[in-house]
Amino acid sequence: MKCENCNINHNRTYGSGRFCSKFCAASFATKDKRKEINKKISNSLKGKPSKLKGRIKNIICKLCKNCHIAFETININQQTCSIICSNKFRRINNDGFEKYKQLCQFSFNVYDYPNQFDLSLIKKYGWYKAKNRGDNPNGISRDHIISIVDGFNNRISYKLLSHPANCKLMRHSENNKKNTKSAITLDELKQKIFIIERKKQCLKEY
Repeated sequence: MKCENCNINHNRTYGSGRFCSKFCAASFATKDKRKEINKKISNSLKGKPSKLKGRIKNIICKLCKNCHIAFETININQQTCSIICSNKFRRINNDGFEKYKQLCQFSFNVYDYPNQFDLSLIKKYGWYKAKNRGDNPNGISRDHIISIVDGFNNRISYKLLSHPANCKLMRHSENNKKNTKSAITLDELKQKIFIIERKKQCLKEY
């Protein structure tokens, strides 16, 4: 079943099953009223003295991602009003990320796409295996060209991230160095997917 807020499939373990997590339920509930809430908060803070104004000029009024209450900060990247809200928001967000990460895993066989991958790398280095599962730390692993972290942060469908077009074979050590960086844009990935799917369709027709 799909979450009504983020459109990610889930197993209906949270609440009535309309949403995948508490975060999505809260986000959906305030979505329509968020502009109105922000406007009211902005108007209510106009003319009021700030506790921070004596120390610094660049003060920002933001809405807490967890409790949705306005707060003042000098940190443009701050998302929550307190450590308590930060911990709650991180926990909820992490739960959603873990579900998304599972959905983004590659499930196809690379040997079904010989023109898409350099299969000689597998023959040369073998597949990556952890110490307790064969011990081949220098083997080949499958890398997400658009990273799962970027996909999650930008609400990109897991179906796009798990597609063969978003996969690259590389040494596991190089994959670790890449970390969460993405090598292409979403538009470039969609173009790659279109080309691969078009080729598959042509093969079926002939």
